[in-house]
Amino acid sequence: MRLITLFFVTSLASTTTFADVMELISDQRNQAYSVSTEDLNGTFRDSTTNEDPPAPFSDWEFQTLNAVPNWQVEGLHYSTVSGTRLFAEGSVSGATGPNTSDYFLNWATASNLYQITFDIDVTTTFNLQAVLAESGSSTTRLEILRQGSNEPIFSADAHNSGILNIDEQITLDRGAGVNPQRYTFRVQSTLSLSPFREGDSSAWYSASLTAVPAPSALGAMGVSGLLASRRRR
Repeated sequence: MRLITLFFVTSLASTTTFADVMELISDQRNQAYSVSTEDLNGTFRDSTTNEDPPAPFSDWEFQTLNAVPNWQVEGLHYSTVSGTRLFAEGSVSGATGPNTSDYFLNWATASNLYQITFDIDVTTTFNLQAVLAESGSSTTRLEILRQGSNEPIFSADAHNSGILNIDEQITLDRGAGVNPQRYTFRVQSTLSLSPFREGDSSAWYSASLTAVPAPSALGAMGVSGLLASRRRR
């Protein structure tokens, strides 16, 4: 049995540093993979992984493979977190082999989750860029949620129809009241394998939410660059 892994990697464009616009509140990134089977003779096999990042808001690179006879799931993940940019890319994939109907119990799932919650004090425009894809028994979904709202501000998924590209600007409102407004940026790929469907499934994403500098910040960067240029002369 051969497992085909799809993993999308985007080039990281260099960005000019400016003041943080997001106050990072919680880091709920997680990688969860499980394959468990019990055959008709009562033989039980299990392979399970459940991992969080080594430290909140740290860079995180992760890879795992979980397998028992005739079942396999695999995951890849890379992500970064800062006060101006949230970025993640990753994939989940799995394969179901022959004779799985002989199992009394079978369970194979994979979840690759990037979820960061943050506050903003000032209404801010962000560049939202993403590529989402899925095939087989998998799902890939991206959401931006606002605390206190029942509906996502933004949501998209690949609808098991190939590749979805997202490239747009979205403005997150600071809102009224004394406290800053709280948002959650969430992107997740999942799959669940079935004993009644042999073959491969996969889902992957590459997504970023990047704050656009305010005009005053851009002006300050221009002056700073000009002064640096003069000093070099």
